[in-house]
Amino acid sequence: MSKRGTATSTPLPGRLLSLLYQDAIVQPTLHAGTASQADSLGGYSKRILILVCQPEAAVIQEASLSFLLNILHACRLGMPDVRLINLAHMADKDHQELSRVHTPRIVLIFGAASQEIGLPMRFPDYQVQEFEGIRYLTAPPLDQLERDMPSKKLLWVALKKVFPL
Repeated sequence: MSKRGTATSTPLPGRLLSLLYQDAIVQPTLHAGTASQADSLGGYSKRILILVCQPEAAVIQEASLSFLLNILHACRLGMPDVRLINLAHMADKDHQELSRVHTPRIVLIFGAASQEIGLPMRFPDYQVQEFEGIRYLTAPPLDQLERDMPSKKLLWVALKKVFPL
């Protein structure tokens, strides 16, 4: 119990915070009328599209979001700069539809191969690939990356190519 007039600190769950501060922190949006009908998070001010594949999550699992936020912070980015979408819940995963709806400059894909969004070429994880004016980078799922230090290092080298510091 707290004394009268003394404030106590109780952490709020991230989902509740995002609902309370939709405009300031994270903007969950539904792209009504698009083929994807995907929930997304983020402000998207820098047109960086992040795709994850987590069938068990509405958009992203909390632990993965925390790790992703650390990655973004290391790249001097935050949720206002990106749009995060879960591929597992998208009806139309085609890169052309994603490009038409979102017009990204950069697409980071965690846990899916380039062919899963219909790109006409194969490229390995951690290789930055440009196609039709968009820079693509694929990597293993975020939960796998978080546990694997060599993979984290490979991701960091690739991210430095995408976001030169």
